[in-house]
Order: sequence, then C-alpha cells, then structure tokens
Amino acid sequence: MYIEKNKIKYSNMMTRGFLDAAYHLKDCEKRDGWLLGLYAPAYTANLAFACELYFKQILFVNKISTKENGKNIHGLKKLFMKIPVDIQQEIEAEYNKRMSRKVSGIDPVHFLNIKECIDIYNTAFEDWRYIYEGGKECNTIAGIDFFNLVDAVQKIVDEKVNDND
Repeated sequence: MYIEKNKIKYSNMMTRGFLDAAYHLKDCEKRDGWLLGLYAPAYTANLAFACELYFKQILFVNKISTKENGKNIHGLKKLFMKIPVDIQQEIEAEYNKRMSRKVSGIDPVHFLNIKECIDIYNTAFEDWRYIYEGGKECNTIAGIDFFNLVDAVQKIVDEKVNDND
C-alpha cells in the first residue's frame, strides 16, 4: 500500500510539472510576442500529456485498468469514458465553473462544453509528438477551454490523491 501511495504522489508531482510547463510556455508566448507557431505546439502537447496522466491517476486510484485489448490507452476520450461517472460529473462541474468565471461578460455558448473539449484535444499529445510521421492533424492549439479542463482535472485529482493519505 505504501508503494502505491508513493507512486500516486510521485506521478501527481510529475504531472504538475507538465502542467506548469504549459503555463510557462503560454506566458513566454505573451511576453515575447511570438506567433503561436513557436510556443503553442509545446504548451498544447504538455497540456494534453498532463491531462492524460491526470486521467490515468484517477483510474489508478479507482483500480480501473488503463488498457484496452491489452494495449495502453492514450486518447483522452477513451480514458475519460473509463472514469467513474460521479467523478466525470465532478470534473465537468469544475470545468463549467472555471469557464463561467474566466469568460465574464462573454456568452459561454461560444465556448466548448467538456465533451467537445475532450473530443478536440483527444489526440493532441500524439499529434504533436509524432508530427514527423505524417498523417497527423497537428492543427489543435490549446485555448482557454483546454487550460480550464486540465486545471479542473488537476483539482479533482489533487482532492482524490489527498483523500488516499
């Protein structure tokens, strides 16, 4: 049991590093005034990887396999669908709260709901990581919706990780 708790905490710490890296790269983009092409692929890939790892932490804590047909799942949509419904609802509620807070004065209808967000960014990490292989979309750039999604998942994971102390 001690090893499992340490594994979860270590994974949580590393995942937070990928999320922090995404925020740092987003800040670099703002500060340096560079076009999206320089930093956006990197912060999008870091966000997608962090999201995947957070989803896997939830599944691990709930003793749910991250495999399908013997292969590891990497797509955000498949991972999210394996998460227990009550936790999916917690994530969605936190996402909706963050979206309404961040877009004050702008009609939230113009922003993605959680399922649309997960669909759009489903393979963002894979697409950017394997761009050299060809056949990848590599056209998804993280917007406020994806930052809010990963922040919402991170909050719920932190609560679940702390619950396992």
